[in-house]
Amino acid sequence: MAERPFLVGDVVEVDTVLGDVISIDLLSVKLRTFDNLLVRIPNETMVKARLTNYTHHPIRRVEIPFSVAYSSDLPKVKAVLEEVAYHHPHAFDEPEPVILFQAFGASSIDGVFRVWCQRAQVLQVRSELVVRIKQAFDAAGIEIPFPQQVVHHMGAPPLRESPAGA
Repeated sequence: MAERPFLVGDVVEVDTVLGDVISIDLLSVKLRTFDNLLVRIPNETMVKARLTNYTHHPIRRVEIPFSVAYSSDLPKVKAVLEEVAYHHPHAFDEPEPVILFQAFGASSIDGVFRVWCQRAQVLQVRSELVVRIKQAFDAAGIEIPFPQQVVHHMGAPPLRESPAGA
């Protein structure tokens, strides 16, 4: 605790508990979760636990996974996403947005779209970008596929003929 990795008012995650730090006492740290629960974490646990401070730095990266159809023009997809970032009032130009195509999925080409913004606007920016990406893809004719499977029917086995007189 002497490291002071967080202060009252910070949003932290300790193991699996996420919330606002509301007090730091001699014996424990108290968090208020986002569903308004009080969680008391003994300092001994705090010293040994994995701790993530979501409010330590003034800027944060928003990461949005996306999928596009195999028939998509990938340079066009990249250009559309760059335009979405450029026109969002809270997305930073520097560090610049990043668009990565990462994998060939079962029904799509999968990627990730990353932009930076002020810490206090992370949730708003994430939500708005999802809406803007959907609108921009629709306007550009870029398909967001849903999982599909192809089933081949090899034909039923032939029916046995009944013996005569049965």
